[in-house]
Order: sequence, then structure tokens, then C-alpha cells
Amino acid sequence: MRLGWWNKVAHLAAAIALLSACADNPQVAAKPKTHKHVSPAAIPAPILPAGSFDLAKEKSELERARAALTSGDVAQAHVLAEAAIDHWPGDGDGWDILLAASQAQNDDQTRRYATFFRSKIDYVNPLPPRVAVLGFQNIAEEKPGVTEGGYTFDAKTIAMARRMQAFYNTLDPINAQRDAPTDESFTDKYPYLLPGVAVIIGGAVAAVVSSSKSGN
Repeated sequence: MRLGWWNKVAHLAAAIALLSACADNPQVAAKPKTHKHVSPAAIPAPILPAGSFDLAKEKSELERARAALTSGDVAQAHVLAEAAIDHWPGDGDGWDILLAASQAQNDDQTRRYATFFRSKIDYVNPLPPRVAVLGFQNIAEEKPGVTEGGYTFDAKTIAMARRMQAFYNTLDPINAQRDAPTDESFTDKYPYLLPGVAVIIGGAVAAVVSSSKSGN
């Protein structure tokens, strides 16, 4: 039986929290731990063209989608909701409108799709963006036709998981720090903590990945 998406992300959240705790307490150097698991090579999140995520466009499309839904033009509401989601996929309002439109159209496939991603963003939005990136990577790596938790992944679901991965990657403060080289980095400020933190986090993430792939 595969390890559920929720459990994978919960374990990854714990790993990120551990890293944050180390950063907040620089006086205490973590003791290295050994693990039987080997950390896999890091898989970078997709990098989409500039302008792929536009909050202003999303808000405009959401307003028009709500108006269309209220007036009974569910087909237009559906189109506008999908456009809004494309521009800012982490906003639950777009998924809610898509869900309402699909229900009005008796479109069960889209209803399940919207419900699936609405529940995922509800779970990851309060967590660090890096957790969301790793969680959606788990979905993006699936093959069409795989069923988990009663939901069958298709090409559209996997494509959206990749877009979600790219979206949350843009919100990751680690990337923001990397793109601002004039600021003092964590590694510059606390170089003596790196060996211990790397061993702990590497082992924690490796354990999650190994468990999810082994089916435990």
C-alpha cells in the first residue's frame, strides 16, 4: 500500500520545521546522525516564463467568473475560473468557482479535479512553500492511471501538479534569498551549523522518499 500524499507532506513538513528550528537557535549545533537511507539527487522545480503567475490578472478573472456564475453563465464561469487558477493556482477561490461551475454543468471529472486540488492547497498553504514544492513533486512524478485515495491521476492532474510545484517554488524565501546575493545568507552567518543540519535534513527527506517509493 502506498504511503498517502498527506503522510508524505506531513513528514516533509517535519523536516522543514527541523531546519527552521536550527536556524532559530544558532547557538546549538546539531549532532550528526547516521541513516541507512541515501539521499536522492535534488530535483529542481520547473521554472516557468516570467509573468506565468500574475495575481492582478487572477483577481480580475475571479471577479468576472463570479459575475458569470451569478448570472447563470456557468460555461463562461468555468473558463474564467480556469484562467484565474492558471495565473494564481494557490488561491482557493478560483478552485471554489470551478467546483461550483462543474457541479452546475454535471461535469463530474472536473468536479473531482477541483475538489482534489482544493483540499491540497488548504493543507499546504499554512506550511512553508518548500513543503508544498516537495508535496506536489510527489504528484507530478506519478503516471497517468495511478489511483491513490480514491482519485485517479490523469495527464491534466499531473500537469497542474507541475504548475503548482513551480508556483510554490516562486514563493519560497530560500529562492528569494538566493536571488538577492547582496544580502547575508544563512550559510555566511552560521557556517558552523551546516554539517549537522545537512545530515539531519538529508536523512529525514531520504527516509520519506524511500518509504513512499517502497510502498510502506
